[in-house]
Amino acid sequence: MKVRPDAVKPAGVSRRRLLGESAGVRRRILTNRAWTEYLIDQATNEGMPENGRPSYLAEARQALLALERKAAGRAASGARKAA
Repeated sequence: MKVRPDAVKPAGVSRRRLLGESAGVRRRILTNRAWTEYLIDQATNEGMPENGRPSYLAEARQALLALERKAAGRAASGARKAA
C-alpha cells in the first residue's frame, strides 16, 4: 500500500515513518509541502480565487521544526554516547 504524502497532514509526516521513509525523505516531503502551500497563499493574496481549502503552511512549518528538533536531539544523544 503506497501512501501519498499530500494525503497526510504535515504533522503526520513528521511524526511517523511512512513505509520506512528516512528523516531526509520526510524533510524533503515537508519542504515541498511548505513551498506548495506558500505558493498557494501567494496566489490567493494576489487575487486568484480561493480554492476552498484551508492553508497548511503554518502546520507544514511546525512539522519541519519538529522533525529538525527530533534530529538535533538524536545527534546530541549520539554525541553524549561517543564522549
